[in-house]
Amino acid sequence: MVRLGVNESKLSKMEAEEQALVDAARKEMEETAWPEGNSVTKGVTSLHDAKNSF
Repeated sequence: MVRLGVNESKLSKMEAEEQALVDAARKEMEETAWPEGNSVTKGVTSLHDAKNSF
């Protein structure tokens, strides 16, 4: 991007903004409660709910 005329300070600002968004998304994901065990099969293998085989 530098060769296209974008200066280093603009690139640094973009990188910092992107990292902040990634960090915020990761924090939100890590704070999210784990799903109930009986709900994790819904829509996983197909458009229909997966069946318990045990």
